[in-house]
Amino acid sequence: MSAVDQSAPTQGETSFPFGMFQAIDRENWPALEAMFDPKAIYERPGYAPLLGSKEIMDFYRNVRNVRVGRHHVVNVVREAGMVVCQGRFSCHTKGGDRVNAEFCDIYSVKNDRIMRRKTYFYKEAI
Repeated sequence: MSAVDQSAPTQGETSFPFGMFQAIDRENWPALEAMFDPKAIYERPGYAPLLGSKEIMDFYRNVRNVRVGRHHVVNVVREAGMVVCQGRFSCHTKGGDRVNAEFCDIYSVKNDRIMRRKTYFYKEAI
């Protein structure tokens, strides 16, 4: 297992997952789509699973309630086709609200493409 802190990334900002978040934050949809397998699955709170890269990209282009946002990766752990990423996300929603959230993503990766992504947001529940 290896962990990477974004404050001193050894693999550069274009490596996964840094490059993925950079593509999302810059709305570089062609670069983002290239990171997902055509049959990828993305699960996140509040939405039905997004099935396939086309549905995932429709979410980012048309459904996602973010006007502008920025991801900050805190920690990355890689192990045999699995990547776990912990970080913070801050944004302005399309309605103008300011949101800050901690997140954790779990990825299944094959041939340098995301096969499955599952996002967890840290939010007070009780």
